[in-house]
Amino acid sequence: MILGNDQLLNLKNWKNINYILSKVKILCFNRSVLKNIELSKSLKYNLKFVENFNVNISSNMIRGNILNKSFANIEPMLDKKVINYIKEKKIYV
Repeated sequence: MILGNDQLLNLKNWKNINYILSKVKILCFNRSVLKNIELSKSLKYNLKFVENFNVNISSNMIRGNILNKSFANIEPMLDKKVINYIKEKKIYV
């Protein structure tokens, strides 16, 4: 599962988080914000960080552009197949 640091910090609030952690490995971007954060043992063993990731992208930005039908804005961020899948399945609509 791929997450930004904002969602990593929010994991404790996720439904069924212990089950999720037992099933997936987590890849987290933007580690610099997390230097002083205590992570649970179960999370530490399932977590890898991507260092020096300086691309300005967020799921909120992608969802907002999809809701506004501004697909041209997300074309540089997502593969065309992903964009077509989102359109076909009417995800976020």
